[in-house]
Amino acid sequence: ADGSGKIVITGLNAASYTNFVVTRNSTSCVSDAFAGPVVLSDPATPLAPGVSSNTPVCEGDEIDLFATGTATATFSWSGQSPLVYSSALQNPTRSNATLGMAGTYCVTQTDSSCISAPACTPVVVKPKPVISGTSNTDPTTCGGSDGTITILGLTPNTAYTIDYDKDGIPQASQTPTSDGTGQAVLTGLASGNYTNIVVTLNGCSSATLAGTITLSYPNNPNAPVASSNSPVCEG
Repeated sequence: ADGSGKIVITGLNAASYTNFVVTRNSTSCVSDAFAGPVVLSDPATPLAPGVSSNTPVCEGDEIDLFATGTATATFSWSGQSPLVYSSALQNPTRSNATLGMAGTYCVTQTDSSCISAPACTPVVVKPKPVISGTSNTDPTTCGGSDGTITILGLTPNTAYTIDYDKDGIPQASQTPTSDGTGQAVLTGLASGNYTNIVVTLNGCSSATLAGTITLSYPNNPNAPVASSNSPVCEG
């Protein structure tokens, strides 16, 4: 016993304790039994944390995961199968998102060794369009604007937004729908140098197409050969 006559029993788990008996070592005298019970309980299990993310994100962007909970808690993130992921950060990030990083992310919080139920959030990763190549046709008349540039390698039968520059000046966006082979066509184009072509789908933009596509008017015809029956007589 301490100076105030207290004895502390340590190392106890949560349970109901009864039949306390104290024996004095010096005399072997035994106290009457204290029937109890004395009930010890674990701390309350924390609630599932609040959870959110910046989804949806585009392929190649950063995935940001957010959890809120008890100030003294630690956090554990995991991915639901088949997604493989784990983090002990409260608000982890995943850089350079791939389509394989899409899925359901779950987090628990642990406080006083008590683990909460998980809270989950779905993460959507949207693909970026990929331009595999181009082809083009020149305007058919001098001063005309029936030239075209065809973008290859897109998803078939899908509406896209295409931005581009002509002679270094940004032009109005076009919104063609790709055909069954994944080709989308920029139409109404005049002679000029076309650059900075970018294809956008669902807010996700392709890499800028490198290089310059030049459309040209038809060659001017040669000057005609002129002649007359000169000289002629008056009248």
